[in-house]
Amino acid sequence: MLRYDMPAEDRGRSLMIRVWRILQALPPNNFRHALFTYTLLSGRFNQPDSIAEMEFLDREISAVQLATVVGQSPSPKKPSWRPW
Repeated sequence: MLRYDMPAEDRGRSLMIRVWRILQALPPNNFRHALFTYTLLSGRFNQPDSIAEMEFLDREISAVQLATVVGQSPSPKKPSWRPW
């Protein structure tokens, strides 16, 4: 898992984005990439309530359990309005 912060701007407002990336190898030919982001106004990023929220997110995202195998997509269902 990688975690980093990056500055951004939207409509002239200064933002900070916390990013979590989880990469999982699924040999022999696959990998899984999960991406989570949390965006705040820059002035709120270091406020106690924001820090507490990001600590909560850190704990929850760190505890994620990913499947160890590649799943199969279910077969697409035939729409009920199609008689054939």
